[in-house]
Amino acid sequence: MIRRAHYRNAQRTLYRLLEMGTLPVVNENDTVATDEIRFGDNDRLAALVAHLVHADLLVLLSDVDGLYDGDPSSGNARRIVEVNGPDDLLG
Repeated sequence: MIRRAHYRNAQRTLYRLLEMGTLPVVNENDTVATDEIRFGDNDRLAALVAHLVHADLLVLLSDVDGLYDGDPSSGNARRIVEVNGPDDLLG
């Protein structure tokens, strides 16, 4: 029940900010930081927030020049040129 209350409170807060014409900036380091911050935590949080407010679009900005099947700095990763659906991202 507490999780649902937190969810609804966050949802109402974000909706109100959007109604006021603001652009809420949410960063996991600000309010929900843990000792073990992993790569991509902000990306996951962005997806959760986009879902929370029923966003039409989620845009993630990166300094990586594409989508890869692994860590591009390893030298073995291959660039995924086109994604037509969820099955293209399996594995």
